Amino acid sequence: MPLPSLRSLLEVGAHVGHKKQHSHPATRRFIYTVKDGVFVINVEKTIEYLKQAIDFLKRTLKEGGVVLFVGTKPQAREALKKTAQSVGQPYVSTRWLGGTLTNFETVKKSLFQLQELDKKMNDPAFETLRKRERTHLKEKHTKLTQIFEGILRLTKPPDVLFVVDAYYEDIAVSEANRLGIPVVALMDTNADPEAITYPIPVNDESKRAVEMILEVISEQLSGVKIGEKAAEEKKREQPVTRKVQPKPAARKISKVVKPTKKVSRKTKSVAKPKSTKKAKKKK
Repeated sequence: MPLPSLRSLLEVGAHVGHKKQHSHPATRRFIYTVKDGVFVINVEKTIEYLKQAIDFLKRTLKEGGVVLFVGTKPQAREALKKTAQSVGQPYVSTRWLGGTLTNFETVKKSLFQLQELDKKMNDPAFETLRKRERTHLKEKHTKLTQIFEGILRLTKPPDVLFVVDAYYEDIAVSEANRLGIPVVALMDTNADPEAITYPIPVNDESKRAVEMILEVISEQLSGVKIGEKAAEEKKREQPVTRKVQPKPAARKISKVVKPTKKVSRKTKSVAKPKSTKKAKKKK
């Protein structure tokens, strides 16, 4: 799917920003004009920055990087989940749990707990438990699944954070900034573009506009990602060639040096004429 046209963006209301008093001053570079006290986003800038963001995401996926998609507002949940699944990337679509990035080791414990619950519930022995125990485990499983379903296979912090509505997901953006993780975000005029590495200015309150942008990103990124197994095999192949070469050279040098030291010791121990001279003088 090609990049959206100016007309299509205007039809879905992607150009409508916030009121002037509710907008961030740094977003003025994305503004086309002000109408009735409301900022109007320059959709030409939207297309330009969208292309830059897609190119960056393509490079990340080609290198085997992980992109975490985040969009918990009602307008973006289903579309974001669909986009992340089509690209094969993790996502958070229900609720952002504070510390997901900055306290990832604790989050990993919850992910492990959810995996263990999956095993218990799929085990035939689960039906032999008491009804109260089964109900408790099912409720716990449902609660953890709603929060961690999209990041169940995430083993480390992501390489890139993709956010729908940077103002709404400010906690996720601040955690990424603290860890130095690049942020790609759909942002309205009320968000701070300085906190975003690749901002995409658009009306993130419009469901149609968000769905259009996500659909374009999904189509552009489909088929780009290198599988995780292929990326791991490349990493394993590199250190093997480095370790094999220096070992034989080190062994040859150690064998050559040892006999020279032994010869020098023998020559010093041979000289015995001094003891004979002292014996003659005594006589």
